[in-house]
Amino acid sequence: GVQTFNFEGANTVGTLTSSQYAKYVLAAADATLTAPEGFNVTTSVENSLVKYVDGAYKVVPAVAKIGDVCYETLADAIAAIGAGDVTIVLLANVSLDITAWQTLAIGGDNTTSITIDGDNGEEEDFTLTFNKLNSDWNHVATSNDNATKLILKNLKLADSGYNNGPWNRYDIVFASDVELTNVVSAKALAFKADATLNNVTINESGDNYAIWIQPNGQSVTIDGLVINSAGRGIKVDEQYVTAQNVSLSVANATFTTAKKAAIMVKSSAETTITVGENVNIANVAADQTNIAWVDEDAAAHYGKVTVTGGTLTQENLPIFVAALMNGDKVEGYYETLPKAITAQTGSEIVKVLKDATGAGAKINKNITIDFNDKTYTFNEGVGSGDLTSNGFQLL
Repeated sequence: GVQTFNFEGANTVGTLTSSQYAKYVLAAADATLTAPEGFNVTTSVENSLVKYVDGAYKVVPAVAKIGDVCYETLADAIAAIGAGDVTIVLLANVSLDITAWQTLAIGGDNTTSITIDGDNGEEEDFTLTFNKLNSDWNHVATSNDNATKLILKNLKLADSGYNNGPWNRYDIVFASDVELTNVVSAKALAFKADATLNNVTINESGDNYAIWIQPNGQSVTIDGLVINSAGRGIKVDEQYVTAQNVSLSVANATFTTAKKAAIMVKSSAETTITVGENVNIANVAADQTNIAWVDEDAAAHYGKVTVTGGTLTQENLPIFVAALMNGDKVEGYYETLPKAITAQTGSEIVKVLKDATGAGAKINKNITIDFNDKTYTFNEGVGSGDLTSNGFQLL
């Protein structure tokens, strides 16, 4: 039968050339076994594994494990991910390389979800640092074109490598469906797909949005959030994409920010914001009343934003001369009266918001303009031929 030999300290088996009749167990963290490769060598040291280095078997500490199998690096554990739902338990602070797009997507063809659990059993959880290898668009991506769900829990998050510049360089960018539970991040986070945040704290030291949501048709659900930002809170922004509808739900959240509203929206698609209980914006420097603003550059799409449980306003509202009204609802704000007239396509009424001076307009459709007891002074006429000094030219 096979005999088992336990070793503590340094041991040498120099004369054996075959290990088929024995199993060797390194029973102490400093145990080594000098022998040819191919021996059946394991360790009884908890959260450790055996590695063959320089002609000897040695005990090395593991940083992660899947089930009872230990791994020396997080990359090794990720390479071992199989089918179904897989949980990686961290045993130390770890780093994971990420790069552009799907290049280093984690998971296999048949992986359903990947959970990385950093519960240290102590007051502070382990830290997962995403090391950005590329100068741009580093993604935390998963297999099956990001269909594999990523679950991060009981973790501190950080980043290294290329980590400055605009949001797509600066933030930790999640490309897949992600769930964060009991997470503290030292860096802003960006979401390109569905996201669920439970008991998450983001400590953002720069003049950045703590959370960036690229509107790709996803839902972002937040229940338990603390944002401490030297910059801003949450931004829904269509930069780099053709916007799709997004829903954002926020409850049990506290915002401490230096600029802008708690939530900013710049999107030409529908954005639905639901504000639940215990949302505190008392420390939002720019606005402690309205939880959301429509970005100045998206004012024409004001009517695409719906807020339930809180209030919405337009950023820099005094600069706008006119609005498109659908009953009592504002569909969009415009800096000039001609722009508002051009934007009207149906039954909306153009409403003048303030006394203003500006150009005239050519009108080739049925339209109602409500001057709202304001004075509009034409400084540039319109018309054709010798008649170019009209305030309005009706075609």
